[in-house]
Amino acid sequence: MRDGVSHVQVGAHTLCVRVSGMERQRTEQTGAPFLLVHGFGGSLASWQLVSPALARIRPVIAFDLPGHGQSSIAVGDGSVGFFAGVTAGLMEALDVPAAHVVGHSLGGGVALSLLAHKPENVQALSLLAPAGLGRTVNIAFIEAFVQATTPEALRAAMDMAVYAKGLVGRQAAQALLAGLNRPGVRAALRHVAQACFDGGVQAADLRAVLRASPVACQIIWGREDSVLPLPASEALVRPPHGLLLEETGHLPQLEQPEHVAQAVAAFAAEGAGSAVKNGRLPAG
Repeated sequence: MRDGVSHVQVGAHTLCVRVSGMERQRTEQTGAPFLLVHGFGGSLASWQLVSPALARIRPVIAFDLPGHGQSSIAVGDGSVGFFAGVTAGLMEALDVPAAHVVGHSLGGGVALSLLAHKPENVQALSLLAPAGLGRTVNIAFIEAFVQATTPEALRAAMDMAVYAKGLVGRQAAQALLAGLNRPGVRAALRHVAQACFDGGVQAADLRAVLRASPVACQIIWGREDSVLPLPASEALVRPPHGLLLEETGHLPQLEQPEHVAQAVAAFAAEGAGSAVKNGRLPAG
């Protein structure tokens, strides 16, 4: 792998991939790379505020899931299991046997599904407001995002996802809108929404996967997340490796990037690849 953006063929899918930090890997033994998995409607750009800090300690691989960003459109059955299979295929194509997987929202559910089906690919997990650990989802946000046809409508939708209204500016909204306007993207996202969040209920229940995790897991959540609200038990975000961010909504990597990057970096530095099971759900 080399630093930069490329397109990688994974089965029938063409994935847009950005690699950074490989120069450090060539001169130092830095551990398994970070693999960043974005959420519903996002792209590898979702990580732009945290990637530089993480790339200073390990190589970073960010990519667009199918139906998102600049990757190909087809999304299979639209489930987290489908996306986990594509993620595993990408790791094989890049000759990455294992990674510290960092997943946000839908991407957190993808990361947990990857752990369930390909545990050898996962050295550790950092999950940001992950899908699969609660039952509800703010379907009004999902629908407003997919249906937005103007920057103003998209900004209004994104205001549902953040604590500080107006955080997503017009330029960012225009970039998101350009992605939505790619032929086939809205239909693909609707298919994913139906598969994963139909009727405002999360289809995937991955709590048992987290309970049985053989690897260390870190969970970061915004207290004011109204898209995937923090489940009733705050045991998920207790120290040492849980982190509850105040005045933060559903996009902690954009709302509190320094805190997120520092927390993930510290977790990795503490030897997160060990079998110590932190951040697990309580039994029951």
